[in-house]
Amino acid sequence: MYNLLVSSQEDEWDGQHSMLDEPRFLEHTDDSIRDRFRAMDEAAISELKSFPTIFAYEEAVGKPARVGRITTIRVRQAQIRITYEFDPSIPEISAEQMLISAWEFDLNRFEMNRTHWAVKDVDLSEALRDSGIHNGAVIAPDKEVVFSRGSILKAAGLLQEIGHTSFDSMLLEFEIHGLYAGRDQGSLLSRSNALAEFAVHNPASVTAEGENVGDAIVRNAIEKTWLIAQYPEFEITDPAQLAFIRSLEKDGFTISGGQLQVTKGTATTGSSQAADTEQPAPIATPEIAVESASQVVTNAPFEGSYKVLPTVFHKPSDAVQPDLVSIMMPFDHAFNIVHASIQEACRAAGLTGIRVDDVWEDSTVIQDVFSLIYRSTIVIVDFTDQNPNVFYETGIAHTLGKLVVPIAQSETDVPFDLRHHRYLKYHPNTEGLGDLATKLESRLKTLINVLRQ
Repeated sequence: MYNLLVSSQEDEWDGQHSMLDEPRFLEHTDDSIRDRFRAMDEAAISELKSFPTIFAYEEAVGKPARVGRITTIRVRQAQIRITYEFDPSIPEISAEQMLISAWEFDLNRFEMNRTHWAVKDVDLSEALRDSGIHNGAVIAPDKEVVFSRGSILKAAGLLQEIGHTSFDSMLLEFEIHGLYAGRDQGSLLSRSNALAEFAVHNPASVTAEGENVGDAIVRNAIEKTWLIAQYPEFEITDPAQLAFIRSLEKDGFTISGGQLQVTKGTATTGSSQAADTEQPAPIATPEIAVESASQVVTNAPFEGSYKVLPTVFHKPSDAVQPDLVSIMMPFDHAFNIVHASIQEACRAAGLTGIRVDDVWEDSTVIQDVFSLIYRSTIVIVDFTDQNPNVFYETGIAHTLGKLVVPIAQSETDVPFDLRHHRYLKYHPNTEGLGDLATKLESRLKTLINVLRQ
């Protein structure tokens, strides 16, 4: 079998992720296959990711298709979001060749004239060979990295350092049925123990994105534990953190800049804990050093400087981009026309506007939000409907000292403690959005001119 994804957007397959309305999933697909994958549960997602994939454009676009694979699948609010990668060994397939080889690829009449995702009961290697496009085999999906049980238990123990809010976000990202590690468990120690116990007893369980639960725990321990994410730049003295790093080294991995790297040939592939012989170790509460070289707690008047050590997100390595504008607004189809007007204003001002759903660089949404705001010079925030996420993002922007441009459809959308900031009021009709684009363009040009002086 293989996946066929067709898009009408000229730049759809120029990045690393794509969005599709859920009703277009399994169009032009046989009924037996449709019934098999309609639920889009863990088993279906895992199987879909195992299939090779053709990433194509509608016939009117005329751009060539690529062959590769889907790396992650997430369903939310009637939309499907995927990340993907291409197989560099397989040449592009021209739009003309796609139509010529319609029988080999099992393409229905007019199928290449509509954006959709189909699943075809066709051997793609054979179809490519019969079409004279490629004689080799298509790529197989990567297998999961294995971590020992000891590494997973130590990682779970470290996750009690990240705070309840970040722990909640992680569980929402996992979306694993039967995992009970919510706040009703009590302390963070109890929650991390519940997480560890689940991973030990359910080693084959996967997250909503198809990641093995043990691998996800290790990854989060690295990403969300600030000092470990900065290792080896920062020296680590905490015994629990050191034990985790040493356990990873024993598994054949090391950490550099928050990323795992294979250090020797002892690492295997398959599902987590498959070849581990280490006995489960008790999860100990990590010792918390109140005083360190980077942070001192004292009752005396503070003189000098201090460093803030975030636990919810980490500082990105990218520099601030002078022409980047981040757009923070509710994720709702009703705001698509507003987003289009904002983009129009950004382009007219010679700037690049990016909304966070255009970015998927990190496994957690909040890190992508923080990184986008961090790299931006200007942040546009839409207070309409008093969306709590937008308020949170506004706070991040203010904390980072960004130039914030608020907009809103009503004065009542702007909270009392933010009304001292000037904002652009707009109406969500054609005339009102045109006026918004004009005023926003003027405001952006003014801010850029001020920055350049």
